[in-house]
Amino acid sequence: MKTKLYIISILLFLVVNANGQIKITSNHVTTIGNTAAEMLTVDYTGYCGGGLAIYPSYPSADAFLGKSNHQFLDIYSCNYVTVSDARIKENIRSINNALSIIKQLNGVEYDYKMSFFANDTSKMSSKKINAINKSRKNYLGFLAQDVQKVLPEVITYDDSTDLYAIDYTKVVPVLAEAIKTLAAQVDSQKIQINALKGKNSSLKSAEITTSVESTDKGI
Repeated sequence: MKTKLYIISILLFLVVNANGQIKITSNHVTTIGNTAAEMLTVDYTGYCGGGLAIYPSYPSADAFLGKSNHQFLDIYSCNYVTVSDARIKENIRSINNALSIIKQLNGVEYDYKMSFFANDTSKMSSKKINAINKSRKNYLGFLAQDVQKVLPEVITYDDSTDLYAIDYTKVVPVLAEAIKTLAAQVDSQKIQINALKGKNSSLKSAEITTSVESTDKGI
């Protein structure tokens, strides 16, 4: 019950601030917004076997959660999924030179600047400042500007804030293809090593045979 009240409060806040409209359409489905492109749907009808779903009312609508310079610090979820059905895709191509691409990516450890987390700390308590300092440090990742030179497909640029972002999930297919390339190289090397071992064994056997024959002949 508390969860529902919390969600409703957030939705009402959004509507009041955006001068939107709330409309209950049917079967506990609620839409928010004035135009089709701006509408948000709150669906209580049993999405995925009995859950609550919040989604843009039209697939073509531009809808974002957070902004490049106003982020959520943590988002908790049991699952994170990306729609990837083959039936909605076309012009499917193989990823070429995956290993070469991965070799050019430089993983780094970094801290976010304090100004990115809080512009003004003068009115904050020391406890709050310490919490922010803890939250902004010791991240692992890539630098977007560097990745853009190698793998621009995973980079997003927000011109309203002049900030770059990386979709790390899109790096996974490149990693998979790079690993497959490495595995093929290892398999090829194993075959070559086994062939060399076989040659070496044959040479040793031939040397032993020659040595025995020479001994028998008294050479």
